[in-house]
Amino acid sequence: MRYLTILLFILGVQEFAFSQKDWNLKETVGFACFSGGTPSKPVNNFTLLIEKRNYNRILSHLKSNNNAKKYLAVYVLEKLSSQNKIELNKKHKKLISDIKSSDELISVCSGCTLFNKVPLKTLFNNENNWINESADFWFERFSTF
Repeated sequence: MRYLTILLFILGVQEFAFSQKDWNLKETVGFACFSGGTPSKPVNNFTLLIEKRNYNRILSHLKSNNNAKKYLAVYVLEKLSSQNKIELNKKHKKLISDIKSSDELISVCSGCTLFNKVPLKTLFNNENNWINESADFWFERFSTF
């Protein structure tokens, strides 16, 4: 019985590992992913942009081909705008509106078990505010200037 339990555990770990092999971590939004609770690469990159106050670079990500960067750009720019740290022009507001209503898929992760792809518009919807709550915590931690 003990060996059967160990075998099932090993098979389960292998299945999880192989099911994530096509996952592109460069296009994933996650503030505490994997067993170590580490941020995804786009989140780390945006952390640096926020700390350096590189708002022009953040604005440029509204036109990115990477949906994780688009999500983070919208999130950060709206926060900065609400704090009067940046003023968005009509062009930026239109891009933000388009992203917030987009059906393009974005990869999200949380912990070591949640890996999912959802439409961008879903992340800006109140029904899925777990990612936005994580984003709020992250933003407050790194945006103190």
